[in-house]
Amino acid sequence: MNFERYLSHYKNVIDKEVEGWFYPKDIIITYGLLTEIQSDTFGGSVCEIGVAYGKSAIAISQFRGRSKFYLYDIFDDSAKQIAEKNIAKFGNANDLIWRLQDTTQLKPETVEFETPIRFLHIDGCHEHPAVLSDLILFSNKMADGGIIVVDDYNDYEYPGVNAGTVEFMLSKA
Repeated sequence: MNFERYLSHYKNVIDKEVEGWFYPKDIIITYGLLTEIQSDTFGGSVCEIGVAYGKSAIAISQFRGRSKFYLYDIFDDSAKQIAEKNIAKFGNANDLIWRLQDTTQLKPETVEFETPIRFLHIDGCHEHPAVLSDLILFSNKMADGGIIVVDDYNDYEYPGVNAGTVEFMLSKA
């Protein structure tokens, strides 16, 4: 997919029709990361924690090839329907696996994927304990060479994202 066409479509079409936050810098970074791992030869599932109305899931879905896409959120059924509609309209809605669960309440043995995760986007609860919990729980499900993206890491409104991520990284040192 041509980058200029992709960015223009996102800014001029998707931004206007899909509620949520996914800024040009997010689009650029996601495009770069996902084009690196879009080949099915890399192997692995794709996962997003915190889907909202599907704005970032649209981008992720376009680069996953035939991989299953696991979507975790705690929203109600009407919000899920909006997200499904948006992903179907603008992305790749094949093989979506919805998990309407609070990830902080999950146990390692209950988090299962058909294949290890090659791309994980964490954009759920922005509190320190939740971010740390998601990183601990889902990092153990990653494929070798897989990528974890933590959304809002530098957003001053959500210091828990940065704090949880730093604590996780320091615990792995």
